[in-house]
Amino acid sequence: MTKEELILLIKKGENEKAEFKKATNTLPNSIWDSYSAFANTNGGVIILGINENKGKYFLTGVNDSGKIITEFWNQINNTQKVNSNILFNKNVIVENIDGKELIVISVPRANRQDKPIFLNNNVLTGTFRRNADGDYKCNTSEVKTMLRDQSDESADTLTFENVLLSDVITETFRRYRIRFKNLKPNHVWNNITDEAFLLKIGGLKRLNNKLIPTLAGIVVFCDEAVITSVLPNYFLDYREKQNVEDPRWVDRVSSNSGNWSGNIFDFYFMVIEKVLANAKVPFQLKGITRIDETPLHAAIREAIANTLIHADFYGTRGIVIEKLPNKLNLQNPGAFRLSIKAATQGGISDPRNTTIFKIFSLIGVGECAGSGLHSIHYVWENIGLNTPLLNETFSPSRVSFSIDWNETEKSLGKNIKGSEVTEKSSGKTEERFGVNENNSEKTEKSSGKTSNRILFLIANNNNITIPELAAKLKLGTRAIEKQIENLKNNGFLKRLGPAKGGCWEVVE
Repeated sequence: MTKEELILLIKKGENEKAEFKKATNTLPNSIWDSYSAFANTNGGVIILGINENKGKYFLTGVNDSGKIITEFWNQINNTQKVNSNILFNKNVIVENIDGKELIVISVPRANRQDKPIFLNNNVLTGTFRRNADGDYKCNTSEVKTMLRDQSDESADTLTFENVLLSDVITETFRRYRIRFKNLKPNHVWNNITDEAFLLKIGGLKRLNNKLIPTLAGIVVFCDEAVITSVLPNYFLDYREKQNVEDPRWVDRVSSNSGNWSGNIFDFYFMVIEKVLANAKVPFQLKGITRIDETPLHAAIREAIANTLIHADFYGTRGIVIEKLPNKLNLQNPGAFRLSIKAATQGGISDPRNTTIFKIFSLIGVGECAGSGLHSIHYVWENIGLNTPLLNETFSPSRVSFSIDWNETEKSLGKNIKGSEVTEKSSGKTEERFGVNENNSEKTEKSSGKTSNRILFLIANNNNITIPELAAKLKLGTRAIEKQIENLKNNGFLKRLGPAKGGCWEVVE
């Protein structure tokens, strides 16, 4: 953090990422509540040398920064005071602002293996989290959730001896095997027994020569009564409104209704059908086969699959999917096991339910591990829609994912050609656009992104003018002309007719 960033942070006052303490001559004991809270939430900065009075903050400084820092390191490394030190020397610095010495302690979000960070040798009473501008003591449920997430063993591999094999081999399981066979007709697993198949996909475990259902097998294939016998808080809820002001739901499906299985496999396919029921698909052929899905369809499928696959099934309030006229809201219990930034950037995978992920991916549902959220954001970015809102809250821990549904439906109804070109050209961009060894990697990426956006805009309006493109992309006309020249030279774009009165054609 630079000095300028620090000054700006102080001006904003205390919030979910910043805590100020006076600490003129000694280390305040309340610093450890904030250390635990930031580490167990999303990280933050503790600044010593600032006094608060009636909502206003004053720089008072510390009188002996060296003495206070020594005291800080002595206490944080005392396991009787704090169970774990996740800081390095670089996390504790001294800054001088207006002649006052401030001690700045940057606390990162702790890895799940280190959580919970707790105080005074008592995990149940000494665990804190951050909420707005204050620290709060975690309840027993929150502590247990963090302790469960510590394990490197996937949560859905736990076994339950009170659930019978016959409870898992249900009609849902039969439908799953049919889907698997249709997708992979020559796979050797198609010829093995149901028990052997469930062992292969992780729905059963062999323990002491007994076949015992796993949590994954139960929530994917069993009926709701069996699932809630081992997971009392389990609940699935789909809600749909045509008018936000109307308190009534025009459609609702919940796992406890008793008129369907209530498991997550059947829920996924029911919800997908309802969510995409009125999404317009333009008529287009690939050879003699009609194309019935756009990249946005695939992204929405991915988002719903993620909601189910990454849920903490021990958590409260269940999985909720709301389809509103203007939004699609997805919520699941459980906090992120990574930071939101790491999850959306892609490339890093830490799924809570690896077996459920495997079961779904075997029938083509769900992206490769570590790329799902990144892929969804990529689709929205490349077709010019607002980035979906991803949020993590605590007490209880929940993740919510919100999509602007109005814009989504409009884009689903546009010419699919634009979306296809974006996907196709994105693979070629690395080879054909910005290929200058003297250019920076940033320049190459920016050039390729602009080219993709131009192709998309032209595919949806082949009469668009260069000034109109420049206005939409907030670039100069000369920059647009250069991009178009590159697109034409590399075979992605043609001009039909004269410069005035003609039109564009995107070449597939």
